[in-house]
Amino acid sequence: MAIRDDINNSVSLSGSYGNFSVNVEDVCSAIYGLKRGKSDANGRLTSDHFIFACKELSVYLSLLFSALLVHGHVPSDILASRLIPIPKGKNTNITNSANYHAIALSSVFVKVFDVIFLHKFNSKLCTSEMQYGFKRNHSTTMCSMVFKETLAYYTIDGGDATKAFDHVNYCKLFRELLKRDLPSGFLRFC
Repeated sequence: MAIRDDINNSVSLSGSYGNFSVNVEDVCSAIYGLKRGKSDANGRLTSDHFIFACKELSVYLSLLFSALLVHGHVPSDILASRLIPIPKGKNTNITNSANYHAIALSSVFVKVFDVIFLHKFNSKLCTSEMQYGFKRNHSTTMCSMVFKETLAYYTIDGGDATKAFDHVNYCKLFRELLKRDLPSGFLRFC
């Protein structure tokens, strides 16, 4: 069974839409946490539009996000993202597409929603102590040492670890989030 079906079944079984709500305080807090001057995927909005908007915007955004969660549909404009290629190193051959990784530039709406999601469910999103990046109060210095040791191990052993970090089993990830009792309506938004 596909993960989308698992999430939709979980929404149907829960029968409660109360846990799908986003309140004004959630939105205000998320907007307060945005970095200034960040563009979105379609290039029409920046984070400054949200930061310097009137308080009523938070009311409308809370209603919008709550409606999206309850109904399980998100307009494609909100989900739009743009992939930006970034060279993997300073001395790489930039004519070879294998020497790039991509970052996704998301809409400001998604950035606000991401912050709301992280604030609401921080306690259920615990990670391993071996995760260093994208984690508050964790330095990547130790991670770099572990990474170098891992690469040295696989290089000496004849293995190929070059693509090991480029693959994520998203079905496994979403099933783990379902096991942690995250409201399936929020997962459906992802």
